[in-house]
Formats: sequence, C-alpha cells, structure tokens
Amino acid sequence: MLLNYNQSHLMRVACLLGIASGTGFADLGAEQAEESEEANLWPAGVHSRFAHPERAPSQSALGPLVFREEAPAPGDLRRGLRPLWVEQVKAATGDRQVLSLYPLLRYDRTAAGDAWSILSLIRVTRPPADAVTEHTHPRSTELWPIYLARQDPTRGDDYRAIFPLRGDITNRFGRDRWEWVLFPLYSRTEKDGRVIKQTPWPIFRQISGNGHEGLEVWPFYGRRSRPGDYEQEFYLWPLGYRDVRRLNEPVPDRRSGFLPFRASSSGPGYRTETYLWPFFGWSERTDPIKYSQTNYLWPLFVQGRGNTRYVNRWAPFYSHSRRKDSEKHWFLWPLYRHEEIALSGMQETDTRILFFVFRSTEQYRTGQPDGRVAKRSHVWPLLSSWTDGNGREQIQFLSPLEPIFPNNEAIRLSYSPLFALYRYNQTADDTYRHSLLWDLVTWQRRADRREWHLGPLLEGRNGPQGRYAFLKGLVGFDHREGRGWRPFLFRFARRSPDTHVP
Repeated sequence: MLLNYNQSHLMRVACLLGIASGTGFADLGAEQAEESEEANLWPAGVHSRFAHPERAPSQSALGPLVFREEAPAPGDLRRGLRPLWVEQVKAATGDRQVLSLYPLLRYDRTAAGDAWSILSLIRVTRPPADAVTEHTHPRSTELWPIYLARQDPTRGDDYRAIFPLRGDITNRFGRDRWEWVLFPLYSRTEKDGRVIKQTPWPIFRQISGNGHEGLEVWPFYGRRSRPGDYEQEFYLWPLGYRDVRRLNEPVPDRRSGFLPFRASSSGPGYRTETYLWPFFGWSERTDPIKYSQTNYLWPLFVQGRGNTRYVNRWAPFYSHSRRKDSEKHWFLWPLYRHEEIALSGMQETDTRILFFVFRSTEQYRTGQPDGRVAKRSHVWPLLSSWTDGNGREQIQFLSPLEPIFPNNEAIRLSYSPLFALYRYNQTADDTYRHSLLWDLVTWQRRADRREWHLGPLLEGRNGPQGRYAFLKGLVGFDHREGRGWRPFLFRFARRSPDTHVP
C-alpha cells in the first residue's frame, strides 16, 4: 500500500513539473507532425521518434529527469522521474520493476508474486493476489539480521526467528536447519544428517548424527570423523591441522601442516608441498591432466607447466597464464591487462588499464566471414561506447558509473543518463542522432532527411518537407516539392505533407 501511494505521488509530481514548464507529454504528442522526427521544447519536454520510428515516441522533460519510452522490445515500457522513481514493464510476461533511489528501494512483480527490499536489508515477498495461488506460494519477511520469517505451503519449512534471541530456520545459509537461543550462547545446525551443537559459539562444539562424531574446543583442539569417510583435527587453530577424506578409496585425500612452517596435501594423482606458507613450495598433478607448479615467493613469482595450463608470473612486472579456453597477460600489475577467452563458438578479448580506468571488450564469432565485432569501451570517467557489430552504436560523455558497474542494468537506467552531457546513437549505417546537454541541442540523420534543434529557439529540417524556423514558427522558411523555399511568419502549427501552400 505504501509503495502504490509513493508511485502515484511521484507520477503526480512529474506531471505537475511538466505543466509548470508549459507543456505535458500529451501536448508534445499533439504537436508532433508526421514529417518531423522530433518536437523539442527543452527543458519542458522533448518528443522523439528516432530510436524506434515504428513505435510510440520517446518522451523526456527537465533534461534526463522525467522520461518515458518503449524499449527494448515492442510493448516494453520504461518511465519515471530519475532517480526518485524508475519503472520497467515487460509486455511479454507482464513483469514490473520499480526502483527508487536505487539501491535504497526496489520492487519487483512477477508471476511468482511481489517482492520489495530496502538496501537489501528489509525484504518482503508475497504471492500473487489470487485466490488460487495465494495459499500455495511462499511468502517471507526479513529485517536483516534481526527478524526472519517465511511461510512455504509447498515445502512446509515455515519459520519465524528473532536474532539473537530465538530462532529455528530451515533451508537457509547452506544448512538444512539452524536453531539458536541467545546467540552465541547456544547454536545447533543440521546438514545432511550431521548435527553440530555449539555452546557458546564458536568455542565448544559437539558433532553427532548419521555416523558423525566429534568434539572441539576452539581454538585449542578439535577432532571430528565418520568411519570410512573422513577424519579431521586441529590444534592451536589455524596453526596445526590434519584432514583425511575419502577413507573408503584406495588412495585418500590427505592434508596436514603446522603453519607457517610447512603444509602438504596429496591424493590420487597429485601432491603439493609448501614451506613458510604460503610463499615457497611446489605442486604436481599427473591425473586426470598433467601439471606442475613451483612457487618462489607466492603469489609474486610462480612457474607452472601442464597439458592445458601454463603460468609464467613475475609480478608485478609481467605475468602470462593460459588455461584450456583462456589466455591472460599482465604488464606492471595493475597497469595493463589483456585476456582472450573462447566461449562456445565465440571469441572474446578484454583489455584493461588500471582495472576500470580504461576497458575495451570485443566479441565475435570464431571463423565468421563478415568480420562483425561487438565492442564495448570505457574511459573512466569520461567516455563509454557500445556497438553490436550490426550497425547499432552508442557513445556517451560523461560516464563515471558504467566502467565500475558494467553489467548493472538498474544503475544504467537510473543514473547513467544524468551524466550524459553528450550522447550519440546509431541504429543503422545511415541513421544516427547526436544529443548535447540532455537534448538541448540535437542533430539526426536518416537516409532521406536531416533534422536539428536548438531547444525551442531554432530548428531545421532537410528532406521532402524542409523547414527552418525560429521560436517554433514565429518566422522561418519552408520547402515543398515543386515550389522551392519560401519565407513564413507565425506558422506555429506544422503542415501535413499534402497541405497546399499558395
């Protein structure tokens, strides 16, 4: 209920801002003419058909703050008042997402139900508001880490817990069950039949159940085992330890050591020895693949050779490593890094300088005859560019967030446009658009026309129906086939292509 109120309230604010600026989105749509790609009343609003001429025009107001567009698939809707409220609706599935000052507030609606979170610390999920599914889908409430509650009719693992007072939760945190009372005074966990009681955590531990047994007094001494499976013990943790697994196999896996003086491990087809852990040592594997490695001052100086793996590291000066499907070079770490990766018929190269200050990623199909390359580049915090190799391209200046969060769609939608002093969009080889100062200045081209705008002050269009105008038609020139260019006064309403001009 609170979320719905906030959404409607923000929408009213956005509409009032449009009215106060002298126009709304509806007014822009009424003024749009068929022969024009754009109606520019910046900052009151910009109404453009450039991105998808076959769909509803994209609309924006107050620079990048208020926006509405159908993207990326037909029928999908994006709209909002950045960064206070950003909404996405997918036509194919009906899924809906709302972001408010992301990552402060996030709301998602899918076929499985509703979910919202505040900083991922307060999280609530609810089943669809449907009589059929309301009592068959899980629901949960979390005030992390104080209050955890879940109801799941299908699995029957309902719980309600208050940390650290009392809790009994199931199928969470990698455990089948976790109970506690006045944590850390008492804790009990279950996993695959193994029960660990800790009173208090983590000092005294008792292990039992399903053949497991053990007793530990951390950090002084501990031992746990299961016949035919494993034996583990430690003393003065983490200094001394012994770990033997797969006791039912002819050659078990063994690990032992007293750190930092010595550590070793061995098993079927491999063995490692380390001295003055973790700096010096060697490892050798013969099965299933052959590989040997020597550490002179790990992780700085490492030499490794094998059938499918190669390491030659003299950090921070130079490093070269190769695995089955990838090859990587470092020079003057972390100054320069280059990596090549094979991905099931695709080849990808990734080049970085100082991690994200400069990054260029290229991807193409192995053996592709036309040589099409998809590429993404970042020069932090100045520039980001994307191209899909099929004629679509985008360039943005400034771009401080994209290099740091390259795969975060919520950041890209909520914040990246706020920094876009300049943006270039290309949808085909002969179709592109330049935008400066959040559409104050725009220039676009298609195969049969060119069009430019300086807000509502000046505009020009070349093509079958040409036009140059000052103050949206106070004075200017227009062009019609068969009569050439002629001046006009007070022609604010655009004429349709078949309008007769004497």
